[in-house]
Parts: sequence; C-alpha cells; structure tokens
Amino acid sequence: MRKSIIDETFYHLGVERVSFSQLQKLDWEFLELKIKTWLKAAKFAVGTLFRGERILCNRVFSTGSGQRIAELCFAEIAKDGTASLFSFVEMVAK
Repeated sequence: MRKSIIDETFYHLGVERVSFSQLQKLDWEFLELKIKTWLKAAKFAVGTLFRGERILCNRVFSTGSGQRIAELCFAEIAKDGTASLFSFVEMVAK
C-alpha cells in the first residue's frame, strides 16, 4: 500500500519512467525540462517523502526488535522509488 503512495507522488511530481531508447530520442530542450522536473522530485523525495515514510515505519515498529522490522519495511517501501529516480540519472549520464 505504501509503495503505491510513493508511485502516485512521483506521478504528481511529473516523474515518469522512460527507457534509454526513449530518452535518446528526446530533443535537448525537452530533456532539460525532464532533468529540472527530476531535480525537484528528487529533493522532495529525499527531504520529505522518504523521510516521512522512515518516520512512519519507525513509529509503527518502535518496540524492541521492531527496529529491524522498521528498517526492512522502509527499505521495501522505498526500493522501487529510489531505483526509478537513480535509473533516470544513470541513463542521462550515458
């Protein structure tokens, strides 16, 4: 459930998954716009979205061995979102 919230937030921030071949076909002006959109989304994701998810996991699993569960829960929630963010950067860098 929480993963879908991250996906939905990225959608509202204008982040969409593109393949390397799609990225290569973009003209520079449009690519520059996508990079600016990505920068705003990345700042929000790191500063607010992922931070909030981490806090929520810690609160839900706050007792005893719950800390390890909180870490695993957060990792699972954030995994796809972070992979999506960083794959775009990697493709642009190529």
